[in-house]
Amino acid sequence: MQIVDYRQCAASELEDLCYSAFAESENAAEGRMVSKLVRQLTGDTPEQDVQGWVAVDDAGPVGLVLFSRLRIGERPDIVLLSPLAVRSTAQKTGIGSALVDHAREQLKAEGIAIITTYGDPAYYQRLGFQPLPQTVLPAPHELSFPEGWMGLSLSEEDVPTVPGDCVCVKAFDDPLYW
Repeated sequence: MQIVDYRQCAASELEDLCYSAFAESENAAEGRMVSKLVRQLTGDTPEQDVQGWVAVDDAGPVGLVLFSRLRIGERPDIVLLSPLAVRSTAQKTGIGSALVDHAREQLKAEGIAIITTYGDPAYYQRLGFQPLPQTVLPAPHELSFPEGWMGLSLSEEDVPTVPGDCVCVKAFDDPLYW
């Protein structure tokens, strides 16, 4: 397995990967929603506002992690991790962790200071994320599951308080995701 920039894979392969991963773990509607999100992030989001990596084996993509820019005040160094998908036949093999570890190193080298995500606390805490109170760093929309708002500082310090309104990329600017 190797990890490559998401732009080295066909968009349709990434959409299919996310559809199958989420349809099998959740349901078909979730698979369609995440597949559409990936299409918007990789096709419609300005290149400077999205980054991602894909785990690839001989059969093609087996895992994907995407990051999109969050704008809060004057901070240019905050990103949102979503989605993170691993083909169901390859789950529990460390691919998700490897993708996030690779991304952390790349993002830190590029000056990113904070990674946020909105997902399963039990999973993301294993990757080093901590609960993120809205008073510390606000989410772009009202959260239906506040416990799922998590953050990871790429320095040795905790995530600092970041005042101001949070603005996400257009693909995520839908309360349905929050």
